[in-house]
Amino acid sequence: MSESIESRLLEAAKAERTGDRIGALSTLSEVLREQPGELRALLAAARLHQELGQAREAAEYLKTLDVGQLKPDLLLDALLLRAEIARDLQLTAEQRAAIDEALALDAYCWPARLMLGEWLERSGQPKEAARTYRDTLRIAPPPAYRPDSHKAR
Repeated sequence: MSESIESRLLEAAKAERTGDRIGALSTLSEVLREQPGELRALLAAARLHQELGQAREAAEYLKTLDVGQLKPDLLLDALLLRAEIARDLQLTAEQRAAIDEALALDAYCWPARLMLGEWLERSGQPKEAARTYRDTLRIAPPPAYRPDSHKAR
């Protein structure tokens, strides 16, 4: 990977941290024009679109990901994002499939377990949802150690 792409990925991450999601997306678009299959840029762009409420656009970015090239940590991120996008698009079967894939990869992935609890709750299974939430609270790290995206959960 060229230094130029690496520096622009860092620039996009910095823009996102400072709240400039549009600037981050612009920088990621530049990276993807130069390197269309850049996995981290595709994943970051999909996540930003999802956070901006643009689930359809996010889904398009995820469709172009070559999941066979993803390392386990990025694969887990992609599966969690796919589950969130499917939820936003009200694709319940696809959401459950992504959650199950994430849990197959890491049975102790507490964000995936939270999503499973939410899915069970919306699917009319409140007792199973409550058990899932209870078990998730047992394995989740203390709030101070959670990523910003999960501190309010």
